[in-house]
Amino acid sequence: MLEMLEQPLHQTTHRNVIRAMQFCQLPKALHGTITQRMFAIVQDPRQPIASRASSITVAMRMATHYPDLAPELSLILEDALRTGPGPAVTSRARKALHTLARIR
Repeated sequence: MLEMLEQPLHQTTHRNVIRAMQFCQLPKALHGTITQRMFAIVQDPRQPIASRASSITVAMRMATHYPDLAPELSLILEDALRTGPGPAVTSRARKALHTLARIR
């Protein structure tokens, strides 16, 4: 599934892959790659809002497993909020920032 995000497929395919990652078991060997990809999607304002919102949830899953990621994810989310991302991203980013504050 992760390889599909690198291919030039329709954005709905990417969105659905990211959405599936919110709920399925993610292989520990791929946690680093998944984290990098999700951070990149959240930071990219050209990505669809739904993909960015789902990426926040997946990135939060990684941050709960690896608390050292919390400060970096907090910075990414704060930056994402400055770009006027839309209601879905704003809502998830604020909730994630609240949770990250407790992790740190």
